[in-house]
Amino acid sequence: MDIGLCMIVKDEADRIGDCLDPIVDLLHDIVIVDTGSTDGTPALLAERYGITALRGALDAANCNSKAPARNLAHTRQRAPWILSLDADERIARADLEALLALPDDPRRSGYFFPWHTVRGAQIVEDYKLCLYRRGLLSTGCAHENVQVDLRARGLDAAWIGERVIAHYPDPARDAWKLEFYTARMTCAIARDPTWYRYHWFLGYTLCQQGLVDEALAWLRTAAAAESTRFPVECLNSAMLLACQLAARGATDAAAEVVSRARAFHARVGEDFEVRVNFRMCPWLDEAAARLARGGTVALTPYAFAY
Repeated sequence: MDIGLCMIVKDEADRIGDCLDPIVDLLHDIVIVDTGSTDGTPALLAERYGITALRGALDAANCNSKAPARNLAHTRQRAPWILSLDADERIARADLEALLALPDDPRRSGYFFPWHTVRGAQIVEDYKLCLYRRGLLSTGCAHENVQVDLRARGLDAAWIGERVIAHYPDPARDAWKLEFYTARMTCAIARDPTWYRYHWFLGYTLCQQGLVDEALAWLRTAAAAESTRFPVECLNSAMLLACQLAARGATDAAAEVVSRARAFHARVGEDFEVRVNFRMCPWLDEAAARLARGGTVALTPYAFAY
């Protein structure tokens, strides 16, 4: 496989070297879009790597979506395969070398990887689609990705479990991210109330802030939508909704949510992202069994890295 890197950055001068240094010489091409750094990130890229960063300022009128910046990088990338990383993500040199040695399978247009978020001694295991064919578009106003475009084109993505993307978020940015993404997703829902990815992330973010009453409405909307455009987001919403209902003693309502989610999961089980979401089906089965036993039930959602 011939692989190039696309990256969006802002004020990453103190972290980007840890991402690029081990792999920079292996990549066919590197395209980086800077969205307004004030810490010298573009100068560092030029001096250390000979990379001229493109400028792609975020637009508040578009909910500060990063999709235009990502798609700008995509259009300038020369390699047929794009590795999309953030500056706080890492792929080991040996893992990238293994990817480069893979044959270019025409049946696949993207690959999911284990995505391990490291917070001190804790590692949250999740997945992320980080490698995909040039030509796919990043879509959405918040938590943008290429999965929607993949589905719309009837393309397929697969799982590569042996290669890991490690994620090292800056804890100092956590509070800012909660506030920033809450505002972005509220803006995004106003622009497109059927983009149920926003409802899931807004509900989840509000729960993180302890605003459960506000979160429930968004989670109910996404869970009830059962959208084949956003199947994983609707299932995640059902899981978190059932947990909150059970915590309030509404076990019958929680059981109904889980029952509907299991039926929906069976309908969308062949979706490429549902296939790699390894935690959902076991969680639904276990939740259904616990709720069926009656009495007081405590349900806990599996951990997310956001």
